Amino acid sequence: MNALYSLWSEGTSLRLARSSDRGASWTTVPVARGGDTLYFPYLIARGNGELGMSWFSGLRTRVRANVAHVRFDERLADTLGAVPAHSYDFASFRRVDAGNIQRDTTNVTRERDTAGEYAALLFLRDGRLATVTTIQDSARQRYGFTFRPYRIE
Repeated sequence: MNALYSLWSEGTSLRLARSSDRGASWTTVPVARGGDTLYFPYLIARGNGELGMSWFSGLRTRVRANVAHVRFDERLADTLGAVPAHSYDFASFRRVDAGNIQRDTTNVTRERDTAGEYAALLFLRDGRLATVTTIQDSARQRYGFTFRPYRIE
């Protein structure tokens, strides 16, 4: 069975929609809820009902990246049990005191910042899921990408 999926956030809730009739009708289920704002949802699919999801939660000093791996049984009704997710710190920062010019950047106040980027996902051949996030840390002169594989059960 082939299905269409859509993932989006509504404030502190992350929702997944599924259509098994080419988009004529949709069933929506909650994926994550919390006290923090959830944003930048990213969704990939493989096979029949294997989904990878990522999103960010929290603001300023509480920003976290989140990743989840779901095997949705498309033969069953449109329900989804608890979605196990993994939260992690990521390496993009911004200077909070950007107006203050300092030569010594070791003590600069910094906050994690998504820099407007998603936590991109990919399925690995061995069954794991991996994220790719940017490194934008001007205070430490670090730029590039991170690659993190996960096995989330």
